Amino acid sequence: MNKRQLISRIEQMRTFEPATAKVALEQYPTDAIAAVELVFIAGFMHDDLRGRLVIDLGTGTGRLAISAICMGAWRAIGVEIDPDALALASENATAFGLERRLDLVLGDVDQLALVPDRHGDGVTVIMNPPFGVQVKGADARFLLAAMALPGVDVIYSCHLTNEKNRTFLRKLADASGWRVVELRQTTMILPKLYEFHEKKRKEIEVDIYRIQPRTKCPRPS
Repeated sequence: MNKRQLISRIEQMRTFEPATAKVALEQYPTDAIAAVELVFIAGFMHDDLRGRLVIDLGTGTGRLAISAICMGAWRAIGVEIDPDALALASENATAFGLERRLDLVLGDVDQLALVPDRHGDGVTVIMNPPFGVQVKGADARFLLAAMALPGVDVIYSCHLTNEKNRTFLRKLADASGWRVVELRQTTMILPKLYEFHEKKRKEIEVDIYRIQPRTKCPRPS
């Protein structure tokens, strides 16, 4: 499946709607183009998906987890606190014929007791966490949870683009024994889901972070 075909398939997935989206959880669909761009960076540019276990924290309706499996991940675990979103993720996995390769976990990201199965070639986290607009620090909480998972050796995470964010997230990673090794800026489309939205769709700038434990980072020359 090429990039265009995967985008087309992801666009057909069930996702959040105005009547059911929960603003307190900052529920927005990861648009298909952004989702596929993230997994192409992870899968093609860095070979961080093929044969590996992928963990998607805050999986929502499963777009990133399913995209990762389509890009060669051995299997995926999607963690989500909202049972309604998790039900949609299950439907989407079944529609893709991937229900046996996507394990869905109902729970809060910082109360997990996951022990990833190391049958694959490694463990990659991919996530588009809440940006912390509704609940301050939500994005940091997700990143801390990802860095605390046993066996994880690389994290891909989306965050709002601004220098304050970049400085904060780099310091957070450093303080946890990790390091931001790559940062790529892209755009994401947010549809009108909530009453306070004035536009039918809004384009925002986001950064895709690639983060690794310091022990795995090459020494600076």
